[in-house]
Amino acid sequence: PPSLMTWEQAEIMMAAAEQYTNDKGWAMSIRIVDQNNNVLMIHRLNNVVPFTINVTEMKTIAVTGSKMSSAEYAAKLAAGEIEEIEGAANFGGGVPVYLDGQMIGAIAASGGSPAEDEEVALAGVEAIGASTSM
Repeated sequence: PPSLMTWEQAEIMMAAAEQYTNDKGWAMSIRIVDQNNNVLMIHRLNNVVPFTINVTEMKTIAVTGSKMSSAEYAAKLAAGEIEEIEGAANFGGGVPVYLDGQMIGAIAASGGSPAEDEEVALAGVEAIGASTSM
């Protein structure tokens, strides 16, 4: 299926997420994917551990596979409510991007605590007027 997220949307989201992490003085990797987990954009900012790129991929696998944030996925997995998704992160920092009631993609950050990573991802979502749920 074709990508529901445009490169222009990804660019706005990335700029906002980068601005947020820079304002906080954090070092992050940020990944933006469409609804099929196809990469639109990946940025590894200065002074962040290269492995964080792999972590952002695990987070977007969780989000696109479950249609919920990686933190929500982790909680439901731990509670035994859902099946494990192969290769998915079971901690926070990745969120879905819903626009007009449809999941158009996901954004994930890595480099801080799961809560900090999620803050950065949310800054990207808010920049295009999207939300993290239907």
